[in-house]
Amino acid sequence: MNPETDNPEKGQLLRRSEHHRELLEEEMKAITEKSEKIITNALIIGGALALTYFVVSSLSGSSKKEKARAKRVTPRDTIGDNL
Repeated sequence: MNPETDNPEKGQLLRRSEHHRELLEEEMKAITEKSEKIITNALIIGGALALTYFVVSSLSGSSKKEKARAKRVTPRDTIGDNL
């Protein structure tokens, strides 16, 4: 944009406008970089939590299934007890 115009007030307003545009662009760039870092950290933490959950559930999950099967009672088992 050419800030040189015949009207000095218009030239000053154009220079101010350009300066404000540059400041806004710098702020947007900083916000974008911060957002990228936050999102990256959130994804890393979420992935670590998910991995930990799957590892813990796979290590402790087999013993829970065996206990649940051992406690299950079928109707045939209770028929003999009532006679």
